[in-house]
Amino acid sequence: MEPKKRIAVFFYEDRSIDTYPYIINAVRLLSDRGYRADLFLNKKQNTKLNIKNCNIFITSDFNKYDYVLNTVNRVKEQEFNYDFLFAYSLEGLLISFLLNQEKNQIIPSAYFSMELIYKNMFFLNILQSFYYILKLDFKKFKLAVLKFLFIYRQKKMEKIVKFSVIMDKYRADRLKKEFSFANKIHLLPNSYIGISRESTDYAYEKFDIPREKKILLFTGGIEKYVFDKNLPSVAQNCGPGFVMLLSGFSRDNYVNIIKKKYNHLIKTGRLIINQQNLNEEEYDKLIRSCYIGLAWYKKTKIKNLYYMGLSSGKLTKYLSCKKPVIAPSYLFKYKELIDGNRIGKTCADTSEICRAITQISAEYDKLIENAENFYTEKIEFKKQFNPVIQELEKNL
Repeated sequence: MEPKKRIAVFFYEDRSIDTYPYIINAVRLLSDRGYRADLFLNKKQNTKLNIKNCNIFITSDFNKYDYVLNTVNRVKEQEFNYDFLFAYSLEGLLISFLLNQEKNQIIPSAYFSMELIYKNMFFLNILQSFYYILKLDFKKFKLAVLKFLFIYRQKKMEKIVKFSVIMDKYRADRLKKEFSFANKIHLLPNSYIGISRESTDYAYEKFDIPREKKILLFTGGIEKYVFDKNLPSVAQNCGPGFVMLLSGFSRDNYVNIIKKKYNHLIKTGRLIINQQNLNEEEYDKLIRSCYIGLAWYKKTKIKNLYYMGLSSGKLTKYLSCKKPVIAPSYLFKYKELIDGNRIGKTCADTSEICRAITQISAEYDKLIENAENFYTEKIEFKKQFNPVIQELEKNL
């Protein structure tokens, strides 16, 4: 049977789309509902995923200007005649904006906000334009001009963007202050489809960890702007019964600084660092083999991190595998979210983590039960995606 409607999904990032379940699972659920959802990416996002009713188009190398313009041209040249556009992040908005410039009939769009702060973009782009001209970087100059044009014509986006999607209510409050068109917002946590209830021995077998040890797991970016360099010290301070496993990516090679700083813990097996990319199945098994998940971020003034909330994939993944979490109390509303729902503990800094582990151990079974209930009732992706589907169907 032919898909009932055709949707384009625009998303630009600097690593494989496999590591963005927020996008992949949306495409899967659209496919399950009978839609064709074409996904437009750059070469760094390439994937071997095969999703029913989904074509994947690689439209550029790793260059934002080329991605935006090439994607627009590809859609026009192929005459795909999309019924709706899913615009992730600013690049998706720019594509949606450009595709609607020459149309007599608007192609409606949904804006999926991955980031938050754009308020100073107007002045920033003026400064960037002069800088890029001086550097003779004409593609970045052209991209800055596109952003300027987009901001100047934001009123038109109120006709194009039918609704917006963001991860939680606190980020939604910020988004309303940034974009005038973000007046109808649906909340969709950065979570996963379904729940994984059984533990595994995956990490023990893969990294040769003694079975009597309990694994404290951190996943995600081991990068200077997000990773707390003091976190690995927990592996030493919490006693010989625990092993810390860091599993993630490091685009700025900050992981090498961490390896050097904590070489003594690596040599004694108290700290293990994995930089190998794991597929979905392996990643799920990895999470299910840990004792506690560390949804930890460094203290920062960066607003997109401060308002992390349910945009944290590591936090929601731990909960989807029924694992208690430890997170920083200095992120906005994290104490209310985690301590308030009794799904783990928050700490003011890494020196408090060992005490939090002792507290979690004392009520471990209850926290597991709470994590499962919180996840299934409030953040499971398929359940939370239903209002997005309903809003989409109102606008087709």
